[in-house]
Amino acid sequence: MKLANLITTQHRYMTRKRYLCSNDTAKAAPADTRFAINER
Repeated sequence: MKLANLITTQHRYMTRKRYLCSNDTAKAAPADTRFAINER
């Protein structure tokens, strides 16, 4: 359950960032998302 939860949150973060900034963030999405989750 926890793993699935983490994956869903990661996906939400990625989509959010893609909406905010299109190209740059889309490229940097995976690493950026991991950092964001770790900071929470």
